[in-house]
Amino acid sequence: MEEFCSIELPENMTIGNIKHCETQLFKSLVKKQVLQIDPKELRQIDSSGVQLLFFLLIEAKKQDMDVSWLGSNETLNTVARKLGFIQLLETSAE
Repeated sequence: MEEFCSIELPENMTIGNIKHCETQLFKSLVKKQVLQIDPKELRQIDSSGVQLLFFLLIEAKKQDMDVSWLGSNETLNTVARKLGFIQLLETSAE
């Protein structure tokens, strides 16, 4: 049986609170098979937030976890595209 972990992205993923975000997101990688990410509450994200998400996806892949997005988020999509993180968007539901 697959073990799921759903995480909701916080409203703000910017440099000012990125350490707190990192702690919360990486707790989700412990012994899970499927990671579901819900971006609906996200309102602000900067390059540090996008990089953190990208690193989270890389780590999940290293652990052979499946990752799915529970919807999309226009703020995330816009910032990720501007920063050239196309791979993040290809994983994301649009």
